[in-house]
Amino acid sequence: MAKIKLQGHASGTGVLTITSPNTNADRTITLPDEDVTLGGGVSGIVSSADATAITINSSEQVGIGTGSPSETLHAYKASSADAGLVNVIKVQTSNNNSTGDGSAIAFHGIYNSTEWGFGKIGGANSGSNWGGALEFHTNAGNNSSPSIAYTKQLTITQDGRGLSQFTAKVWCNFNGTGTVAIFDSHNVSSITDTGTGAYDVNFANNMANDDYPILTNGNRASSQYISTHYGWNTTSKALIATYAMNTSTNTDTDTVSMAVFGD
Repeated sequence: MAKIKLQGHASGTGVLTITSPNTNADRTITLPDEDVTLGGGVSGIVSSADATAITINSSEQVGIGTGSPSETLHAYKASSADAGLVNVIKVQTSNNNSTGDGSAIAFHGIYNSTEWGFGKIGGANSGSNWGGALEFHTNAGNNSSPSIAYTKQLTITQDGRGLSQFTAKVWCNFNGTGTVAIFDSHNVSSITDTGTGAYDVNFANNMANDDYPILTNGNRASSQYISTHYGWNTTSKALIATYAMNTSTNTDTDTVSMAVFGD
């Protein structure tokens, strides 16, 4: 049997105390067949779980909350069917400056030993969407580490709107005859009937400028043909006019549809 040796340090004045557990069962400490140094002052993993909380299988897949991970990282949290939204993974940072991204998740890959950035998702931490919006960024410059530079492409605002160059900032479908009535819309606060075949579509949230494009369409229950056009638009509203092509005069229209793209 190997010998056991306890050796004090000549310059130390502290006392090493080994305390046995409060149990009636035998306890064994098994050391590996190699030199081991036990360090202090470094926080480790403290667990108060009453079951296996983290599992690493032979394929080096990590399971949190599951003993059978199927991916590199597999997180699972059981909940009842009517429990609503349940946080499975929470990414949180303690502080972010006005130009950074709150709680960002980055997606990177390695190709030919070079690290590339694909994109990242972050919480908006500045401007009107601070604290309630998600921002989606891509590595638009196709840069590799350490010069990966992300460009914001899409923002999902806290009220559910999508802001980008490829999503409609405003759309509306309304009845332009009699008392104007909106069938369905997005980012439209109201419609003002300004005359026969003339309407102001008022935005709930303004455009960044008045150079935005508008797509329009209209139809009427009668045999008349309807064409739509827009005129002096502003950042807060679009002016829509409808007229009958066979008479070239403005006319109210049963259904008018419009969509606006831009920031």
